[in-house]
Amino acid sequence: DLVSGDYDLDGDVDGSDFLIWQRSLGSSSISPADGNRDGVVDEKDLAIWREGFGKYAGDSALMSVQVPEPLGFTVVALLLAANSIVRIERSGSSSR
Repeated sequence: DLVSGDYDLDGDVDGSDFLIWQRSLGSSSISPADGNRDGVVDEKDLAIWREGFGKYAGDSALMSVQVPEPLGFTVVALLLAANSIVRIERSGSSSR
């Protein structure tokens, strides 16, 4: 399956596809970055890339990939650890 905006033809729409569009901007030669096939790589093809950004070719349908940020996991882990420490300190001071 092809994904609109997949200018490097690797099955997903990401930064690599943007670089191909950027390097081909203004070109009127045959280019995979001519997303609307109008014979020139221009802002309309960038709009196609934007619309497809984050999508990849699935078995039968396009799906959006959402990857949680590692920083979010770190912040949650730190908050849980801090909460546990506070509880331990409170329970230790109340038993004295």
